Amino acid sequence: APTPSADPNRRRPPALQDASFVSQWTFNWTSDLLRRGMAKPLEDEDLPGLLEEDTSSYNRGYMEELWRKEQERAHQEAERRRQSKRKRCCTIRNLFRPAKPSLYHALIGDYFEQTGRAQLMLV
Repeated sequence: APTPSADPNRRRPPALQDASFVSQWTFNWTSDLLRRGMAKPLEDEDLPGLLEEDTSSYNRGYMEELWRKEQERAHQEAERRRQSKRKRCCTIRNLFRPAKPSLYHALIGDYFEQTGRAQLMLV
C-alpha cells in the first residue's frame, strides 16, 4: 500500500536552492539524491523540498497572469485594427500579433522573454 506523503515542512531544503551555476549546468546538484538512491530505495522523506517556482500553486498563478496579459494584448490589438483606416489582412505584423487571445502566442512570447533574460545574465 502506498505510504502517505511526508510533511513538506520536514523535508530537506531544495538541492537546487544553493547550487552554483556550474553545479546547475552540469546537474551536479542531483549527486546527493543519486547517491542515496544507489544505497537504498528512495523513500518520500529522502526527496528534497521544492523551490517556490516549481510548485503548482506558483505556476498556476504565473499562467493565469500570462493569460490575463494575453487577453489584454489581444483586446488592444483588435481595437487598434478596428480603428485603423486601412485594411491590412495579410501583413507580417498580423501574423505575429493575432487579434484573438492565443495561448500559443502567450507561451512563445514568455519563452523568448525568459531566454532573453537568461542570455543577458550570462553576458
